[in-house]
Amino acid sequence: LSWQEKAACKDTDDDRVFDNHPTEQNKFIKEYCVDCPVRRECLADAIENKNIFGIWGGMTASDREKLVKKS
Repeated sequence: LSWQEKAACKDTDDDRVFDNHPTEQNKFIKEYCVDCPVRRECLADAIENKNIFGIWGGMTASDREKLVKKS
């Protein structure tokens, strides 16, 4: 199985992954990402592929941007 098939959010509505409202993003992260078994793989993939939209690896696009700038 790929990491995507193991993700806690694999069956969620894409609209939730790409919601830009901070409150909704935080709800999604708490509901799906906190205990996701593939959180690291998801985040690494988002950074590697420069995904600029959505929640990946428990981080919003702006969180990922800040993380990449620190590196």
